[in-house]
Amino acid sequence: MKNFLPFILTAVISLLIGIVIGNNTASHSPEASDSESQVKPNRNGSRLSSSSYRGTYREKIQRIMRLAPQVEIRHASDTDDPSLTLIGKTINTMSLADIEPTLEKIKSLELTHDVRQALYHKLFKQWATLDGEAATNYALTHALELKNIWLPNLAMHIWSKTAPYAADEWLAENQDKLTLKQRIAFHDVIIQSIAKKDFSLAFEKAKTAHPLHREKLLKTIGRVASQSDQHASEYAEYLASLDYNAHNAERQKLERAFIEAFAAYAKFDEAIAFIDSLPADHQSEPTIGLSHMWSYTEPQKSLDWLYDRLGNSPVIHNELSYALSHWAKYDTHGVDLWMSRHPEIDYDIIRRYSIPRLAQEGDFPGAVRWGAQIKDADKRTQAYQLIYHRWEKIDPNGATQWLKTLPAEDREIIESP
Repeated sequence: MKNFLPFILTAVISLLIGIVIGNNTASHSPEASDSESQVKPNRNGSRLSSSSYRGTYREKIQRIMRLAPQVEIRHASDTDDPSLTLIGKTINTMSLADIEPTLEKIKSLELTHDVRQALYHKLFKQWATLDGEAATNYALTHALELKNIWLPNLAMHIWSKTAPYAADEWLAENQDKLTLKQRIAFHDVIIQSIAKKDFSLAFEKAKTAHPLHREKLLKTIGRVASQSDQHASEYAEYLASLDYNAHNAERQKLERAFIEAFAAYAKFDEAIAFIDSLPADHQSEPTIGLSHMWSYTEPQKSLDWLYDRLGNSPVIHNELSYALSHWAKYDTHGVDLWMSRHPEIDYDIIRRYSIPRLAQEGDFPGAVRWGAQIKDADKRTQAYQLIYHRWEKIDPNGATQWLKTLPAEDREIIESP
């Protein structure tokens, strides 16, 4: 067998390179599914994957590339070991009969954890595409052995996309074999897939689901509904039917998720229309939530809308500080223009609200810029004290260098506890 070791390694490397080339649309875990992934809105309405997801996936691929040197790819048929033919095949085109033997071969090879898990991920995606039930059952039984508790979720995610009704029947018959977390996760991806085929059926299933499942399923239905005017209207009517006195917490969570779904696809007009449909005394929190999400793509519009609606609210300074301090990180000119159009606002209050947040985020230069603009000398000194003491804990040298730029008479006060 030692004579075949170079060929084994070469075969594995060829497979890894195939993963890198052919896995453009693969997610790094089932948590990156449509029902769970966090997304950022695009101005043209298309959905963008979250930067954290892209970063994690790219890091994984980079690790694999470092472990897979670019060598001449040999075909498994060049060896005297027929079992290597199974690894030499491209997993994406692998037949069902080859799946389990290939899995056993991968188990037996000496691989790093990252490489082995990348192979498992690729293999189970193909298996679930060909036979979702078998892949799910195997993953549930062998997840600990394979050292990957997410494989069952991956298999179910793929299966539910191709055969959601069969997956739903399987779930009803096998709930006792699953943990509560697995039941909810499986139910969620199944409902999402059914909703894309038969929204009314999926909506009814969500409304009548077990209480421990219902909130998550209804949030998923809301995300699907947000992509269709008709379905969005139906969903909004359902939310309106929930009495605030009896279902206050549940209704508010579902409303928030529905607004987030609109914002994820930059459907801000639809989100505003939904907020406007709520009782007047229940609009403040959703307004703030939408303004936070909107401010990341269109800060001026979000600020205009927020100020128009909550200009006389006691929370307005804190909420304006959130958007303005974020906007100022990349467009100070735009912030200055917006502030000049609203001289009636006490910006010292906004700056004092912004500084702790910026310091907490580690943006000390930004906090200093805002602090320097505080007109009241005592409050400016207090702001500098907060900045210095937080900065000094993280970057003593940077804090000291900044302190040296201040007048000597101010330094002792700022350095004092």
